[in-house]
Amino acid sequence: MDFYGNGILIEKRRLNEVLSIQNSFYSFEKFRYMCILSGCDYLPSLPGIGLVKACKVLKTARQQDLRQLLKKLPTYLKMNLAVTDEYVEKFICADNTFLYQLVFDPLQRKMIPLNPYAPEVDTSQLDYAGRYPLPLLACS
Repeated sequence: MDFYGNGILIEKRRLNEVLSIQNSFYSFEKFRYMCILSGCDYLPSLPGIGLVKACKVLKTARQQDLRQLLKKLPTYLKMNLAVTDEYVEKFICADNTFLYQLVFDPLQRKMIPLNPYAPEVDTSQLDYAGRYPLPLLACS
């Protein structure tokens, strides 16, 4: 979007074309990883990594396992870069926050996660993605 509010509509299903990523190697999950890797509200980027380098990694990476992908960043980018275990854990928390942040569902009139929880997700460990409000007590 430009200064005057004009923008270009890019359909989610065709985002790989804009990023020049072959359809067989693209997923919206990788797009989310690219956004987190380049720096977001939940996690700052690693030194020297912005959108261009994050996109480069996701164009070339074939790892399915996120932890392996993050640990191989220095190799993909040919950079002297330290990817600590702490950074990997914070990255996973940021990803979970994007996936499972609590939002208000006006149809159900209650807070729900943005996406259904995956079976392997321990919901007791997701406080950082939002807490359910305490029920209001009726006054007598």
